[in-house]
Amino acid sequence: MSLTKSLGGVDLGQLSRRLTSLQEEATQKFAALEQQIARTREQGSSFVNEVSNGKVDLMRLVEDRNELESRLAATEKRLTERLTALEELEKSRHNPKDIQEASLLRGQIHAQEARINTLLAESAHPVTGFRAPGLSH
Repeated sequence: MSLTKSLGGVDLGQLSRRLTSLQEEATQKFAALEQQIARTREQGSSFVNEVSNGKVDLMRLVEDRNELESRLAATEKRLTERLTALEELEKSRHNPKDIQEASLLRGQIHAQEARINTLLAESAHPVTGFRAPGLSH
């Protein structure tokens, strides 16, 4: 019995050529798949880098924004405090009651100074001009 008959009438040469053809086709498809996998990995890596860089950039932007908002809030608070103090100063400048109080206080201070000077003058000894201890001008 021949080998061709035992294989069901298939010619070994034809089978060998077909097998070689299938191997070449499989090798080409495998090479194409490897190239596609390499491109996909490269694109994936590039995408991951872009996302990572984007996340880093976004995180920096968020941190910068938060810092600027914090500084802005602190500046607004200081400006509000200064404005309030300025408004109160303006009110006190134009408030007749405050002006009158300041004038009365000035008058009281001058009166107290005059009284102190009078007491100092009276406390001096008439003959020697010696002042009592603790009362010096």
